[in-house]
Amino acid sequence: MYRNILLFLFFPITIFAQAQGDTLEIGKNQIVFFSISQTEYDSLAKYEDAHELDEFIADFNYYSSQSVESYKDSLTIDAKFSDAHFFHIITDNEDTLIVRNELSQIVGVIANNGEQFILQEGVFAGYDFEDFMN
Repeated sequence: MYRNILLFLFFPITIFAQAQGDTLEIGKNQIVFFSISQTEYDSLAKYEDAHELDEFIADFNYYSSQSVESYKDSLTIDAKFSDAHFFHIITDNEDTLIVRNELSQIVGVIANNGEQFILQEGVFAGYDFEDFMN
């Protein structure tokens, strides 16, 4: 539904140095569910159907919250939410920088097991990273 939304058009990034404070580092055994900020939502709602946008984000919040809740007692996996604009992913083999505003979806998840990471954009009825993280 929102596959073609390019937030980058609404929120241009001037230079990386100005946004380093808005960079989330994702290390080994971390799962980050990302979404837009309230300010971005307010701007986007001017151009999109607010009801559909609310429904889309509510679905994401529901399913991602279930996943975060399932990992809350884990001693090895850290799962959280973020509206950071930049994600610095550190694996054993490389460092990767993902710019959220350049992705095709406004919500998604990044999971890093230390050796590799996966990026899934959009809403999924069940987020299960147990096999990937182990």
